[in-house]
Amino acid sequence: MRGRENLVASLCDRGLLTSPAIERALRSLDLEKWLPPELRGLAYANAPIPFHANFRGAVLPSPTALVALLQLLDLRPELNVGIVGGCAGYPAALVAKAMEGGHVTLAEVDANLREVAARNLDDAGLDERVTISDDLTEGPFQRILVLDPTQRPMREVSGRLADPGFVVSRGSSPEQLAFQKRIRSGGEDLDLSITDMPAGPPGAGEGRAVMWSRLLIRDALVEHAWEARLVGHHDTHFAEGIDETFAGGPLDTKIHDLDTTRLAARRAFHAAYILQSLGELEDAEDLYLRSLCLFPTAEGHTFLGWTYSFRGDLNRAIDECKLAIETDPSFGNPYNDIGAYLIELERPDEAIPWLKSAIESTRYCCYFYAHTNLGRLYMLRGQTQLARKHLEEAVKINPGYEPAMDLLRRLNRQTDYVA
Repeated sequence: MRGRENLVASLCDRGLLTSPAIERALRSLDLEKWLPPELRGLAYANAPIPFHANFRGAVLPSPTALVALLQLLDLRPELNVGIVGGCAGYPAALVAKAMEGGHVTLAEVDANLREVAARNLDDAGLDERVTISDDLTEGPFQRILVLDPTQRPMREVSGRLADPGFVVSRGSSPEQLAFQKRIRSGGEDLDLSITDMPAGPPGAGEGRAVMWSRLLIRDALVEHAWEARLVGHHDTHFAEGIDETFAGGPLDTKIHDLDTTRLAARRAFHAAYILQSLGELEDAEDLYLRSLCLFPTAEGHTFLGWTYSFRGDLNRAIDECKLAIETDPSFGNPYNDIGAYLIELERPDEAIPWLKSAIESTRYCCYFYAHTNLGRLYMLRGQTQLARKHLEEAVKINPGYEPAMDLLRRLNRQTDYVA
């Protein structure tokens, strides 16, 4: 798992963190101390994370998004800065640390979250630099950062701006997948949408540049996962996959009342699965590891192995699957995955007993995968009757599973099968 120095170095190397003042602030504050003990294992994940045991409405933006917002503030000495949305006081502390002199007002409508932020800022020795209230009352402000548009959208806080001054926010709807900036100068307001990555040093982040819109979509999906919110069909798709994967296991919310740590482990897995599906394998690996540290599960080891397989490290993927089996021998996925990895390694004979174990497992949502893999193996060995038996069983379990249907069509045409 990455730590503070690795995360900051990564942001710098990718050309995303270009402000020396913000870099110093990130290095000087230990995020773990701003999180409750049950959630400290999540600190420095490159994704949104919860900052309170009550996950709903209490999610810190990803480091990438937070750094982008702070740099868009263009902090200068002696500014009066307002922040909407507490996030346990951590962003306010970063602003106070990055800005020489000046003052920060933190507006948070939730009284419990105001209390958490006040305690954290006091422990950091920043209580005199940051005022906490339920609204922005100490204006006018040269800069306003809106972290939680549901509390006060940009258009409402604009009235508290000094002239000159500006307010920065993330887009809050699918039509605003960009960072928003409203500049006030000479009595006029100018609205900007910032969609491109900032320019970094030459060669930084080469080949990895993305639009801000993609980051905001990714972060929204992860935030919804932490908060258990279903905003659109993508949220529903991922949530259904997670429910199916954990069904019957120790993190099945339908049969267990999960404490904060176990719920965090489940939702960290959910966030990792989203990142994996988006192709962000390094960040997915990091979050799977954090999920396993919070509460070890066969699901976590299996899906961590999946990320290794996508990166071409099949032997490491097999090792994770074996750890999954040690954790919960009833979980069928790792048996099938080992079989699939052995097929890729051109060791088909070794794969057969693992695939048979997947079929015999008592907790597996996708038996048709193992039947299809066995059908494919038996086709390679010329054992067409066995192949047909397993492929027909796969289609019986999942009538719409095209790979099994295609192999059956090949058998029916009596064509030669080449892997």
